[in-house]
Amino acid sequence: MKFKHLTFIFLLFFSCYITPKSFAGTPPREINAEGKDISTGRITLEVAGVCGQDYWLVSPINADFWEVTIYIESEMKEQYVHIRIIEVIGEYPYNWEEQDAPTISSKSSATLTVSLDPQKEYEIWIRDGYAKPFTGYIEENWFSLDHLSAYDYLFLDPGHYIIFQESHGTTLNYEKELEMVYQYAKNDGMFITLDFLDREHYDSSLLGGVHGDKIAINSGYPSKNEHGYWYLLSLPISFAGGDIWKWNEAGYLVTYVGERTVNGMVFDHCIKVSIDSTQVNREHSRGEGDVYFARNVGIIEWELRKLNGEIFNLQVQEYGELSPVNVSGRLTLDGRYSATGYYVGLSNFHENDASNTIVDETGRFSLLAFGHKITLRCAKVAESGWLDFDDHIEYEIFNIEGNVTDLVISMGYPPLPDKVNIDNSAISDERCDVGTIQQISIHASWAWDFSDATSIYISIDGTPYLTNTTGWISYTVQSEDIDQKEWTITDVSDCDEYNIHITSPHVIWDKIEISTVEVTRQDVTSDAISWTGKYLFNDEAFQGSIILNNTLSNKQVEKYGYRVMGISDSKYGLKFYQANDFEIIFDRVSLNISLADNRIDVDEEPEIAVSGIYEYDSQPFLGSIEGILDFPADGVNEYPIHIEGINDPLYGITSYTQNDVHCIWDQVVVEFTLSDGRLDIGEQPEITYTAYYDFDSHPFEGVIHRNEPSDLTQVGDFSYSVESIDDTKFGLTVFVSENATCIWDRVKITEGGVSKTETTVKRTETVWFRAEYEYDSEPFEGQDGLLYLNDEPMEWSPSNQRWESDFSSDSPETLTFKITGIQDDTYDLTIFDDTVGEQSIEWKQAGIPGFPFHSVLLGVLIGLIILLKTEKRLIRVSM
Repeated sequence: MKFKHLTFIFLLFFSCYITPKSFAGTPPREINAEGKDISTGRITLEVAGVCGQDYWLVSPINADFWEVTIYIESEMKEQYVHIRIIEVIGEYPYNWEEQDAPTISSKSSATLTVSLDPQKEYEIWIRDGYAKPFTGYIEENWFSLDHLSAYDYLFLDPGHYIIFQESHGTTLNYEKELEMVYQYAKNDGMFITLDFLDREHYDSSLLGGVHGDKIAINSGYPSKNEHGYWYLLSLPISFAGGDIWKWNEAGYLVTYVGERTVNGMVFDHCIKVSIDSTQVNREHSRGEGDVYFARNVGIIEWELRKLNGEIFNLQVQEYGELSPVNVSGRLTLDGRYSATGYYVGLSNFHENDASNTIVDETGRFSLLAFGHKITLRCAKVAESGWLDFDDHIEYEIFNIEGNVTDLVISMGYPPLPDKVNIDNSAISDERCDVGTIQQISIHASWAWDFSDATSIYISIDGTPYLTNTTGWISYTVQSEDIDQKEWTITDVSDCDEYNIHITSPHVIWDKIEISTVEVTRQDVTSDAISWTGKYLFNDEAFQGSIILNNTLSNKQVEKYGYRVMGISDSKYGLKFYQANDFEIIFDRVSLNISLADNRIDVDEEPEIAVSGIYEYDSQPFLGSIEGILDFPADGVNEYPIHIEGINDPLYGITSYTQNDVHCIWDQVVVEFTLSDGRLDIGEQPEITYTAYYDFDSHPFEGVIHRNEPSDLTQVGDFSYSVESIDDTKFGLTVFVSENATCIWDRVKITEGGVSKTETTVKRTETVWFRAEYEYDSEPFEGQDGLLYLNDEPMEWSPSNQRWESDFSSDSPETLTFKITGIQDDTYDLTIFDDTVGEQSIEWKQAGIPGFPFHSVLLGVLIGLIILLKTEKRLIRVSM
């Protein structure tokens, strides 16, 4: 009764956490949609989220079979995680309570593998009790019977294994267990090992891969040809039931059989490959038979009926996936000496075995392999890539449950002689100070495994020394003289022979000699002195530095005495030396710079003179200067003159001082002033000017030369400019000046006339004129001044844009009018040019308006005649 209550509680718990009513996650996420339109495929998606997440599976509607594996691992290690796959029926929650939905519940992690209908839609629910984070993957495999793949039946992943019961003979007798294991391969190939688990030897390795449109076994090393018929295995990369093909003179027919049971195990999606090998070259493989493959398992059953009456039969007994194991150890020639350069692997052709290794100089090897039994093949590698079959062994390892380490494998050679290698040496100091004690150490190792050769004697120039627990001997040496000594190994005990792989130890005892010039002179800023040194053993140049009793920097101009207080030897680290005392004059050059002229024209190069002395003793400096620091090439300015550097061929001194010298680049500025910029022709202008030095604006001292016009009597202009200057103070010749332009002008009468040349007495008529400035043709208008007509001012008419005067007469007469003068308020001009001339008006006695008497009388007569004729016509009409 207690168990029933527990069951009820569990079911209630399960229902609470996978019923959609308690769903608190995100909406379903569509996954693995890519490639679902093709009939065969495989896809794996890593997932992560929070329990409560749903996933929508995209159905491969063109497939016949669809397998889904879901693995989920929860963050809660002690809580259950639940996975359920629900068929999508109608609206959410899809009638889930009425479905017999695939479900799994497990603590911490769970895996659910299920076959689904490709024509239906499904959703994955992931739940736990606390909505905790999870990780995992969702793997889908789908395929169509019209597009089966050899990668699902023959070319499987490394680590996959199948254990068969094998019978081979004229009667059916399953007396052997054969393990087939897929190993790591190179070049995208297929590498299979075959090992009998219950006996030694007769193990094989097979190589295969893609060959055109097929996957097949094409080479290998079947022991004594016992497994040569494995060469018959081949499948098209893509095939369907009923397909036929050929491979190596054999004929093939594949049939899809679906479910098949072997040794009580039921396998899905099985195929049968019928093989006719009666015509193949290998006699031991001739016959007929059938091979059964299960999808993702491989061979489950094989029967080959040979022409010689024997029957080869395999039946699967066990299959699965193995983890790789590390196999490591030493390969020796005779149990001791390393088989350096030899091959250790699983195949007799090392180019395809990805697990093979080459033995190092210590004999060590290490490789990864799969299997409950592993056969190692050890040999030299021939140039063909195959092992040297005349010099190879097979080493079998049974009942493997984990890594196999510390193997010692022998190639079986006769014992080799005991041999010692003198392989290393150490000297406390190969080049040292005279009188010091040095230690020399020498190491010995056994040649077969390079281990330390302990407790043997190594004789040095006849004196034996015993090796310690690490294979070393040590002894001390000393010399009070400058000398080189060498020690020779004369014997090694406890071995058949020894090889010396080191040079004979030697030590040089040495001393350094420092030499300097007794009195020298150098730069006051220098922090180094000129000295030489050598190693007395071989006169080699000393490489290092010396330590003095006084500093070399921040010196004044003076003589200083020095003594070497120590050395630093960067090459050998020696400390013993001999040296003389010495003196140094720290000096510099004092330069005096003078200029031929300290104010010069802009763009002019200054004339510079330089002399110098050594400050310590005022001796003349006979070197040269490197140049003058750049100063501006143009413009008015003042710049100091600085020396760029000096060359001292006598002492090599580079420090110097100089006096302060400045040069001024200058020019004269001339400014003209005209009293009047527009004059009457012939009038002489009043011109004044000011001149000063541009650099400091001081008045110019000298003479200004300017140009003059050739004729003042014509209307026109002239620009006055400076032609040259005579500078009596600095001798400058460069000047700048703005030209002063003067205009000679007059008023020109350009148009004129009268309103009528003939008129009657008492009538008023108008006399008019227009005028302009002749120089620029600008009109002379009312705002510019006045025109005088017959000595009377005229009036300006803005509407007619002309000068006008009105006149009348009381009696008949003719009057003449002309311009008699001007008044120019704009430029004060007084001269005018009347190009129009006099104008006249005639006043006459008045008649009918303006006609002579005889003309009026004639007009009256004509009028009377016309009137009489008109009256006669009227009389006639009225009668």
